[in-house]
Amino acid sequence: MNRTQIISNSMALRLVATLACSTTTLASTTGDPLGACCHQDPVHGYICSQETMTDCQALPGGVWYGAGAGCFDPGVECEPIGWGDCQVAAGMDCAGRPAYTDTAFSQVFGDGQVAVQTAAPSILGGFVVTVFDLSGVDSAPVDSWWSLDRYSDPDWTRDKLGSVYGLAVNEDGDIFVTATRTWNTDEMGVGGWGAVYRLDHVTGDISIFATLPNNGCGLGNITWNCVHNSFYVTNFEDGLIYQLDDTGAVVSTFDPAAPWTGAVGPVALGDRPFAVEAHNGRLFYSMWNESTFNGNATVSNEIWSVALDGFGTPYGSEELEVTLPALGTHDWSAPVGDMRFSPTGTMLLAERSNYTYNSLSAHSSRVLEYECDGYGWVPSSTTYGIGEFMDEANATGGVDVDIKRTWAGADAMHLSHPAPYTNIYGFQGLPVAGGTVANSVLVDYQDNMNITDKTMLGDLVVTTYVEVPCIETHFSSINCRFAPGIGVHHEINFGFSNMGPLDITQVSLALPSGVTATPSTFTGPFAPYQSYPLATKLYGANPGSLCIDVVITRADGTSCSEELCFPVPYCDAEPGDINADYTVDILDLLLIIDAWGQYCDADSDCRIDQDGDGVVGIGDLLVVLENWSD
Repeated sequence: MNRTQIISNSMALRLVATLACSTTTLASTTGDPLGACCHQDPVHGYICSQETMTDCQALPGGVWYGAGAGCFDPGVECEPIGWGDCQVAAGMDCAGRPAYTDTAFSQVFGDGQVAVQTAAPSILGGFVVTVFDLSGVDSAPVDSWWSLDRYSDPDWTRDKLGSVYGLAVNEDGDIFVTATRTWNTDEMGVGGWGAVYRLDHVTGDISIFATLPNNGCGLGNITWNCVHNSFYVTNFEDGLIYQLDDTGAVVSTFDPAAPWTGAVGPVALGDRPFAVEAHNGRLFYSMWNESTFNGNATVSNEIWSVALDGFGTPYGSEELEVTLPALGTHDWSAPVGDMRFSPTGTMLLAERSNYTYNSLSAHSSRVLEYECDGYGWVPSSTTYGIGEFMDEANATGGVDVDIKRTWAGADAMHLSHPAPYTNIYGFQGLPVAGGTVANSVLVDYQDNMNITDKTMLGDLVVTTYVEVPCIETHFSSINCRFAPGIGVHHEINFGFSNMGPLDITQVSLALPSGVTATPSTFTGPFAPYQSYPLATKLYGANPGSLCIDVVITRADGTSCSEELCFPVPYCDAEPGDINADYTVDILDLLLIIDAWGQYCDADSDCRIDQDGDGVVGIGDLLVVLENWSD
């Protein structure tokens, strides 16, 4: 069964316009009967709606099925090639952070996210896998060189791994890379051209995780499906997608196109899956149908999907999800080398400028975003300008996304700028709302901006985004106080616990209108995982309940706040507090002595008469002594 037949038999496009389709005869406002009309929509492809015959035939590609025909009636077919229903679902975020014991990592890196990127064996220094510390990303500069820490195990070189491109990271932080022939200069690693390597998350040691049948064409990409505990790997030799378990054993194979003939590879364009990603119960994969600089108007690169059963094994018929648009005025697009699904359910695609399976160009590949509108995947209004050269189409075939940023491998983010930002080649962190180099974090693969790494950068994975914990606030006590020239105020004793892994450099109080505090800012450092008592004086706080925000600034420049709520008492002087300074002390005793024997009129406010007998004497003195402040 060919692909067109598969779609025709399996893809019913359930698109209904404002009027619901039914088998009931309807009438239009003109009196003409309505019926099912299949016509072409500029956004969704072919859709079905209720139209009159005249109106239907006037629509692009309109086919009318007769008066009273419903959109779901037998025989009513409205099936554009490659369009199916979709569901909005958050993408998987399974990549864990490595914990290498090497002091070059453990004593240097912060506790935040890390990025992992692959590179060509011809890269300066020969390290084909590098891990980057993103801990300080929230305070990183934009449109400028961000100097951060990076780590490569001494064995992650072309001498051991050879040429690798595809990249996946499991929950433990183990890195998995696939052997490839897609660079301009390739070297075979110790596992051969069909190798999937595992880089241990603690030691960094290399092991051969799996060896797939391959005589020299190399593999495509790899992804980890943490829902079904399965890896999926594309193979350029036979055009199959291999399902591997977490030990590297082959669980199943899936042939997304024509059956492999056994001919010496690589498999032909149109039979060649490349990027692969599991999402919402389906396996998505790109089909490499045309190459950079080599296409025509009748062929396009595509994204397909197939259902996964409870064991993560593909089953059923394939569905075409996306047909990629041509690049600019060309009649071709670059093949998609990597894809990810965002926390909001959008699909991110990263093209790679391959013009054959073993030769690579640059400056002709994009990062594209598609969103599910309930009917199918449509281009998002969000755009990502990658690099600053050649219409911002400088993607290198790697993309990832978290709640704050879309990350993309990138050439020519800066090219021939004044020192020290001369040439920046590596990866780019853009706002998820879209952007360009101008509002992006820029990372150079080697921190060497005297050279360009054109055609030498590959796939990219960023580990799971974990919100750094804020603080826990603690209320202790609040007391009424009096100060000469200031009057009544409240003294509050409170504290906080630093729950995160970084020093807190400053704590400040955000107060409601009309309330002030002295002090309102406290300077650290406050070390991680410790508790600290604080005290301040509040002015203008009315009796009742009051909430303030305790705002912290961390050592990496990030900040957060935690609310602190507490009761505010009504301030009335306690017994023995003659001068109403909210402290019973020697001053109150002296006032009693000075007024000894004085008579107080019962109708007047004679505060000095503490026992209420109308005369200042021993009873009032005893009240002062009984309430003497500690």
